[in-house]
Amino acid sequence: MVETDEDRQVVELNEDLEKVILYAFNEAEEKLSADDGLVPFTIVMSGDNLTIEEHGGENPDEWRASARRALVGDPASVDGYVFVYDGYVELEDAENGSQDAIILEFAEPDDETATVLCRLYSETGEGVFEVEEEIAVVGENDSLYPLDYHPAPANPLSEDEVEEDGIDDEEMDDEPER
Repeated sequence: MVETDEDRQVVELNEDLEKVILYAFNEAEEKLSADDGLVPFTIVMSGDNLTIEEHGGENPDEWRASARRALVGDPASVDGYVFVYDGYVELEDAENGSQDAIILEFAEPDDETATVLCRLYSETGEGVFEVEEEIAVVGENDSLYPLDYHPAPANPLSEDEVEEDGIDDEEMDDEPER
């Protein structure tokens, strides 16, 4: 949940998600200085398991498509994800109107949108980057969960309960009388 607190937005996170987000930002900072640079990656959370996968592509649309495929296998078993990539944010006080940033999107299954966070950075020498400690809220983006995915209700009705309510498959298939 994102709340506004005077001059800044505050994101409320559960402890596990907060740890994964901090880990992801640290990984991204290390990869930024690597020979290949920061290759976009996801961390998919499923119970106590974390799966990290890199996503190639030439542009953000290809990265997002690759990241979305990481969630397609069994979205019901996914507790959440973070998607990290190198980008920029537009800032009024930046030299060219924008500032390089490590971008992180995260969502859980019942979130309609992903929350987007960032850590600004600047290159201080060839392959040397200074990353700010502060994590800022950028806004929201479309969730990477498959478009047709909707989490199962907490207590779905069994077939017996459906029949007890007087609803059966044949009635559902009948067209309404006119």
